Amino acid sequence: PIVAMTASAMKGDRERCLEAGMDGYVAKPIHAAELFHSIEACIASTNGNRSQAEDELVSRQEALNRVGGNIGTLKELVGIFNEECPRLMDQIRDSIEERDAVKLRKAAHSLKGSVDVFGATPAREAAWALEQMGRDGELAAVETAWSQLEAEIDRLKPVLSTLAD
Repeated sequence: PIVAMTASAMKGDRERCLEAGMDGYVAKPIHAAELFHSIEACIASTNGNRSQAEDELVSRQEALNRVGGNIGTLKELVGIFNEECPRLMDQIRDSIEERDAVKLRKAAHSLKGSVDVFGATPAREAAWALEQMGRDGELAAVETAWSQLEAEIDRLKPVLSTLAD
């Protein structure tokens, strides 16, 4: 695998490097976690263990770092998430139906923390958007944000089942 390491961080640079045949891309200044994640993603994709789409949904390295590299603990956290996620999603949906901004903020904040454990950036950002709507009491676009969160959680769940393999 070849990881491009460049000081050039302009829009489109990553895509150009990947189109040129690079397997990964890291812009300077280099952060160790980002570099290691990029290397791991390249190795995993050459081994066929994980797809690029999966790597965009979660960061296995970040998740492992948060549990001190303990795969058993990571598996346990995935199990807890699988149990708690439906309850949190129900709370978010109920708060939207009730137009309860305070309840929405709290439930979305809890879910955001849960997915962040796995470095699940798209799901975290979707939960954060709902949390902000709840915090600001601005619920006009809440249905769109809710649909986005549902989609991200639906994409995330199957990936989590393979995260600790």
